[in-house]
Amino acid sequence: MLLQRWFTYNAIAALTAAAITVLSGFVVWKERSEGYAMAEVSVANTAVVLAAQVENSLDQANAFLASVG
Repeated sequence: MLLQRWFTYNAIAALTAAAITVLSGFVVWKERSEGYAMAEVSVANTAVVLAAQVENSLDQANAFLASVG
């Protein structure tokens, strides 16, 4: 009877550990997905700002060349 109770407790402990492991893995995966999405948006926003700056620089150079010519 004592051995059966020991196996039951170990089975419960193993199932609890497995559940915690699965939930932890899900949380890590979800955080990684959200972090990747945020990084993607950040890169897109940076590209838009950089494109605007380059366009502004080209407009200024064009205006300068037009004034010189």
